[in-house]
Amino acid sequence: MDKQKQNFFERHPGITLFLFVLFLIVCIDFISGWLLIKPSYQDFRTEHYFYHHGLRPNQKSFGRWSFEIYPFCTSSLGFRDSLPRKVPKKSNLHRILILGDSHSEGVDVSFRNSFAGILASKAPGYSAEVLNASAVSYSPKIYWLKLKYLLEKEKLHVDEVFILIDISDIQNELVYERFNPVRFNDLMNGWIHFKNFLKRNSFLFHSLSAIHQESGKKRFYSMIHFPGTETGGKRISETMSADLYYSLFTHFDDNVLLANPRFHGVGDWLYEPDFHELAIKGIRLGQDNILKIKQLCDRFHIQLTISIHPWQSQIRKRQAFDEYSALWKDFAFRNHIRFVNIYPLFINEENPEIVINKYYIRDDNHFNEFGHELVARFLEPLVFANCRKHE
Repeated sequence: MDKQKQNFFERHPGITLFLFVLFLIVCIDFISGWLLIKPSYQDFRTEHYFYHHGLRPNQKSFGRWSFEIYPFCTSSLGFRDSLPRKVPKKSNLHRILILGDSHSEGVDVSFRNSFAGILASKAPGYSAEVLNASAVSYSPKIYWLKLKYLLEKEKLHVDEVFILIDISDIQNELVYERFNPVRFNDLMNGWIHFKNFLKRNSFLFHSLSAIHQESGKKRFYSMIHFPGTETGGKRISETMSADLYYSLFTHFDDNVLLANPRFHGVGDWLYEPDFHELAIKGIRLGQDNILKIKQLCDRFHIQLTISIHPWQSQIRKRQAFDEYSALWKDFAFRNHIRFVNIYPLFINEENPEIVINKYYIRDDNHFNEFGHELVARFLEPLVFANCRKHE
């Protein structure tokens, strides 16, 4: 046969065979992934090159934190929502953006039962819209980076930002101190999406990633001692949040602190002389990042509010105005930032144990659905203060 009349594959049988075998391997790999890769209760989470981590957009899945399996959906913006819906970047409604950590994300409860979901459901009555950009293990450093990304890169229209702060931010700010993205990078963003696609669909890539992650987790957990392990309590590696806790420390390399059980009991830092100075450093880092948020909000003519809410250990101490709340209240006053103290909702004349059993997940610092409802009722007039309620 005349070589000029042969097609590429006929002229290159070796390459043809190679491409056929490669195609066959890819097909087998993806079919195996479809059959063998089990969905995770954290599949909707993703790393992010600019603001460390967040939620994948347009997800309809299930999450698990402690005991409950609960529905978990995200919008086109990668925000937790009632369903996977398209959220326009611009809006004629008065738009309020909530930024918080796992308390505001609403772990262990459905979105409609979380305080952010309750406020979102009430927003149309005020000609407003509430968007929840919160995620597990966020803190002021990540709030600043995410807000910067949303306003400058995504061009998202926002009228108000409501930030919820708690005592876990002290540790998180130390952990994120060295995380400093340089600039927006679409190629890096595309690579992360591609990796996520392979992890969910390629059995080979999924298996190699799992082996690499397990190796890193074993090294990490061999270094740390979580509070309670000395008396038979669970290690963090035995809990549902293990993978999240491991990923949190990718930019933190102080092995001495990691090996100290008290480092992982951040709720007590301010009350322990050996950790008080470290606690103050974490608070100062957080306040420096809130000032960056204030500058960003001022530039975009956005009103900023910060609030604080208590952990169980703080409720048991029965101090509605402790050192932590005082430091944040004074900071907000000095920098002309609206400040909301949620402590008195949970720290009052009522027995602390009754409060905890009523409003918190068992053996956990997060609100249950009754705690979320209580917070939502308290925040409603504050969140919608600049809106007019329809009669």
